Amino acid sequence: VLVLVLGLTALLAWPVTSLRIRSDPDGMFPPQHPYVQIDAKIRKQFGGWHYVLMVVKAKHGDVWQPDVLEVVYEITQDMRLLRGVLLNAIFSLASPNVRTVEDHDGILEPTYLMRDVPDGPAEIAALKNKVLHQDLLRKGLVSADQTATVVSADFDDDVTENEISEALRRIAEHRRTPAVDIYYTGGPVLLHAYNTYVFQVWQRYAIAFGVIAGLLFLSFGTLQGMVIPLLSGGLSTVWAVGLMAWMGVDVDQWNTITPILV
Repeated sequence: VLVLVLGLTALLAWPVTSLRIRSDPDGMFPPQHPYVQIDAKIRKQFGGWHYVLMVVKAKHGDVWQPDVLEVVYEITQDMRLLRGVLLNAIFSLASPNVRTVEDHDGILEPTYLMRDVPDGPAEIAALKNKVLHQDLLRKGLVSADQTATVVSADFDDDVTENEISEALRRIAEHRRTPAVDIYYTGGPVLLHAYNTYVFQVWQRYAIAFGVIAGLLFLSFGTLQGMVIPLLSGGLSTVWAVGLMAWMGVDVDQWNTITPILV
């Protein structure tokens, strides 16, 4: 019986090192489903999974200050230079994609909302007036209390979540000033944090194993009382993870916690 159990355990445990950790959202849904296929076609042209937001928040007062608007302008320019960014998906007060239509002697002309950083009260007042009098701009770019504004962007599928998250982190660190706080979020940022967590799971599993062993020994007072439950749980975990590896089932958001629960 011991030889059979150990042999089966070794057979199942052998491919565990090749087990893949998959954190991309595509792994969460059946690839043959028509909705998933339509989504893939739309994302290929317009993006969507890699949508991110950077928030510029004034530490004092509102966003209608030269120091704050300058940071928004610089972050927008930084975004345009990132690898894989979709230029038509960048939106901010300073984005070329955000324009207003003005009437000049009966001719409608689209103009940049903020081509350059306004350097005087009159220019700032004019910019503020344009934004606050258009619901799409006011609700889409500026917070309700006018203390924060956003720079949003999207990326193509050739860029990884880790690359995007690290790029945003560098921009935030470089552009942060005494006048503003900078925050960033989005799917790639959350997935990057998840990836970091996943690679710590096995460490946490080892800690949980040690804690349980200690509690069992304190409860039963013998090595036998400690080893038998641990052996049962340990073999169950190895067999389950080994079966996943043999069947080609990836470790994803849903089953990461399984070894610890077992």
